[in-house]
Amino acid sequence: MARHVPVFVDKHLAFKVSGIDVAKRLFRDGFENIYLATGDEVEQTEDLSFLTGIQGKSFPKEFKLRITEV
Repeated sequence: MARHVPVFVDKHLAFKVSGIDVAKRLFRDGFENIYLATGDEVEQTEDLSFLTGIQGKSFPKEFKLRITEV
């Protein structure tokens, strides 16, 4: 997968895996556009500079394609 493709990671994953930890790993692996999806408040007590953004659980409108664009 191209490293510039947007990747959305849920904050709370199965088996108590942290989405923040997964996002850090993706960043270390060279991914550039990492978004954390969460319904929670995200405390800025830790460095989240590896994230492109933090957003709610709804898929962002700017990434939706019309069927004719595919």
